[in-house]
Amino acid sequence: EYFFTRIESFDSVTLLPNPRIPEIFLCVFPKIVPRCFQETMATNLIAPIHLSRHVVRSMLKGGQGGSIVNIGSVIGARGHSGQAAYSASKAGLVGLTRSLAHELGPRAIRVNLVEPGYIETDMTAGLSEERRDAILAQISMGKLGKPEEVADVVAFLASPMARYVTGQVIHINSF
Repeated sequence: EYFFTRIESFDSVTLLPNPRIPEIFLCVFPKIVPRCFQETMATNLIAPIHLSRHVVRSMLKGGQGGSIVNIGSVIGARGHSGQAAYSASKAGLVGLTRSLAHELGPRAIRVNLVEPGYIETDMTAGLSEERRDAILAQISMGKLGKPEEVADVVAFLASPMARYVTGQVIHINSF
């Protein structure tokens, strides 16, 4: 709550990049437990909803509009074995993004979603060699993306160059 109070105290916030949470809770059906699903939803969907709600208040107060960039995952669009909860939480960001784009567009607040594929992170660094090779075999460019490649797209969406871009889902991968 302190964080939300601090956000609302700013005269103007013009950008909120809702982060991608690196943990994937593996919740295999039919053994999935409610706690796994609830924690995944709280982290990947509910937190961006609350952050957006509080930042929008500041954007409206500042009167300049702004940009919200949600960070999802291609797993939200494609699904993946053992990741039903994670996939559902990231897919929920599509509906959130598009609904907020409709609602907030008239107030000059743009809302977009980027969905990275496999990116070089601590999470992918922990993959077994066999799993990494299997992933690379599915990627047309034969390599993982870099965090700065995701950051470049987020920076574009946050910039004036994207002033007419809202409600979009942009995949960042080479599938």
